[in-house]
Amino acid sequence: MERRWTDDRLDDFRRNVDGRFDRVEDRLERIETRLDGMQQSIVDLNQSIADLSASTADSIANLSASTSSSITGLSQSTASSIAGLHKTISQLAMMLAVALIGLTATQLGLILTQL
Repeated sequence: MERRWTDDRLDDFRRNVDGRFDRVEDRLERIETRLDGMQQSIVDLNQSIADLSASTADSIANLSASTSSSITGLSQSTASSIAGLHKTISQLAMMLAVALIGLTATQLGLILTQL
């Protein structure tokens, strides 16, 4: 038996279609809300990455400056130590030369007294 489109049947059909459209609209609103939340999370994440990047750059710059300062200090300290050693070796060489001259003079004096 063929059913005719009566006013009641058309009203039922309209309510059914309207209900489905309402459910679709509700789902789209929930999806839109979730997408907005995800977009905000991405913005927050980008800001966190930018902050971390800046902090890391500052840490690297500070470490570089500290290391450079330490190397400069060590270099100056080493240069000072080497200069001190050079002076000590020079004084030792002079004392050795004086001692050798004194020893040679003493031996020469002994030789001359035996002649």
